[in-house]
Amino acid sequence: MLGLGIAEATLMSIAMSARDTAVGASVAVLGAFQLGVAGLATPIAGQMVANGAGVWLTLLMSISLVVVVLTAACAYRSARSGRVVAMNH
Repeated sequence: MLGLGIAEATLMSIAMSARDTAVGASVAVLGAFQLGVAGLATPIAGQMVANGAGVWLTLLMSISLVVVVLTAACAYRSARSGRVVAMNH
């Protein structure tokens, strides 16, 4: 899932607690985005594996770095907004 599967529970929790209306729609769009990214990533990952383990490892490390940056950016924006996100569901 291009690294987003790791953060799926956190993303769903943030999407559900940050919205007052249309929570289901927000979660559906987030789920569709994850499936679309996975569908796009599959041929890229197949090409990388065919080129060798070093290229595959480089791809995985790059994706991991992007996920860490995106997660940190989301946490920063959430903290800066002053809105309390309840993580106890």
